[in-house]
Amino acid sequence: MLMLFSGLQTVPRTLYDAAIVDGANSFQIFRHVIVPWMSPIITIVIILRTIWSLNAFDLVKVMTGGGPGDTTEI
Repeated sequence: MLMLFSGLQTVPRTLYDAAIVDGANSFQIFRHVIVPWMSPIITIVIILRTIWSLNAFDLVKVMTGGGPGDTTEI
């Protein structure tokens, strides 16, 4: 969340102002201004979260062998 928040702070205020002058509502500003500007940051966050989640898999698999049924969860 901290990475996304800091990325959101890098969106230039002039882009917001230009979208408002062009008549965009808040959903359009989100879709056409914020998401394209934040897409590299979102991609990095998704990759890092995936790597960190997979780091815990081996520990659970080695310690419990997967557990009986679906009982082993992180």
